[in-house]
Amino acid sequence: MAAFWTRRTGALAVAIALLCLAEGAAYELFGRPARPSASYEKLSVEEAWAYIRDTPSLLIVDVRTSHEFKDRHLRGSVNAPLFALARLAPKLPSGRPVLVVSLQGVRSIQACKVIRRLRPDIKDVAYVEGQIMPIFQPRPARRTSAAR
Repeated sequence: MAAFWTRRTGALAVAIALLCLAEGAAYELFGRPARPSASYEKLSVEEAWAYIRDTPSLLIVDVRTSHEFKDRHLRGSVNAPLFALARLAPKLPSGRPVLVVSLQGVRSIQACKVIRRLRPDIKDVAYVEGQIMPIFQPRPARRTSAAR
């Protein structure tokens, strides 16, 4: 009985090893990016402001939720929430550079990956690392005038 379990365990180990080799081969064939140039640029807040100032045809894509966008956003930016970006990416114009912004920069990185995967024809894609504007910070609570 012990030999049966040893053979069965050995066969299982061989099957797992073969699956690992097959997975590695599949990654080598299909998992690498098609073009190494399909990347995006990380900009600091200062670099982003200079990029906005110096690039007149720049398309600013705000990937925050529509509620966050309605509350405050950069003038001239378009709202494409991250959860809907796969559906909205085909509508992005291909001839313009794109700057992706979010509240802290986390959603921007993810959005750049989505844009690069779905729209390889858009050559210049960048995102802002950090808060692009103090305007994105929560508004201070309004003071109510107290009766004196």
